[in-house]
Amino acid sequence: YFWKHITTVFSPSADIQIEEGGAYIFYNNQWNLRVRYTGEEISKLFNIPKSYMKAGEPYSFVQNWRRDSRLRGGWALWYIIGKTKDGSLVAGLGILDTVGQLY
Repeated sequence: YFWKHITTVFSPSADIQIEEGGAYIFYNNQWNLRVRYTGEEISKLFNIPKSYMKAGEPYSFVQNWRRDSRLRGGWALWYIIGKTKDGSLVAGLGILDTVGQLY
């Protein structure tokens, strides 16, 4: 089975220099780190030039696929950590829900 996600990130009010990003998945009744990326790596996935997110500009991970031999749902959580122009550390996250049934 294959699930196709198009995941989009943006900073609503400030330009951000990305430091790190990654994903957690939920199992065993807790969030578990699936993958951690450097700023450069997360920027390649989301097509963010020079790891620099402009305020209000959406950036999408178009080739975000999930596959499994079983048809089952689940939750994933993407996160991004970065710095604003004044050096403040900021973070954002978002949960996606994978459906475990055919339509």
